Amino acid sequence: MRGLEGVDAGAFAVVMATGILGVGARLEGIAPLADVLLACACLAWLVLAAILRSRSIRSFAVVAGTAVIGADFLLAGQGKLALALWSLSVALWLAVAFTVRREAAGSLLSIVATESLAVLAAALDRHHVAPLRDPAVAFWALGLALYPVVAGRIVHSSVRERHFNPTHWIVMGALAITTLAAAELLLDHALGSSVGLATWALASAAIPFLVVTELHVQRWRYEAARWSFVFPLGMYGVASRVLGNADGYSALRGVGTVFFWAGLAAWVLTAAGLARRASS
Repeated sequence: MRGLEGVDAGAFAVVMATGILGVGARLEGIAPLADVLLACACLAWLVLAAILRSRSIRSFAVVAGTAVIGADFLLAGQGKLALALWSLSVALWLAVAFTVRREAAGSLLSIVATESLAVLAAALDRHHVAPLRDPAVAFWALGLALYPVVAGRIVHSSVRERHFNPTHWIVMGALAITTLAAAELLLDHALGSSVGLATWALASAAIPFLVVTELHVQRWRYEAARWSFVFPLGMYGVASRVLGNADGYSALRGVGTVFFWAGLAAWVLTAAGLARRASS
């Protein structure tokens, strides 16, 4: 296998993408597939941690990947393990925040990582594993406050430089995970419901623009950044389904199912591309 020396901490996007599709499969009631995806996510996490070692804490992708695995374990009935992974995610979030360069701290992944802590904390609180509602609210609010600043700067830069790559799908993914946090945490209040629907609507509005840009650029080959395309599809599917369950919108549950299968198809194609790259 070539190119291991070129692997960086952003490769944990593989874990993020695989883990969220595992969550989606579990919500869809496909437990065997969810277990396979969870095992793949755990294996990828261990392999990358072994390769990168201390370099793992140079990207917020490791935080989000760890928290997403924790969410899947929680849905699988492993509450104590999920709590341990949330604690590890918080420690990693602090480590990354204090070690990464300024531009990395202002990336969309910083929002995704922050909201992933909110999602898992809210789920742990809802499942009565640990009283984490207050930390969940704090992380959710922090990610929500950061989004317009970070996303606005990134979108402006991309338009000005006419540069696009698959990681820009995180613009939508960050909104989707913010929606998921709201659905897990705040939909029993009118404000939470309104914010959740607003961020879901914004995420939905971003999809046509991203699709049109993809068709225009025609950058359809394997690259590591493709995992940052798979993750938002899976996250949008999960967020739609959970928001639909929480707020009684059955149509959103259908949207969640459609995007789960779209995300799974993208995962299969991206994994095949990775396998070809690794074997060449």
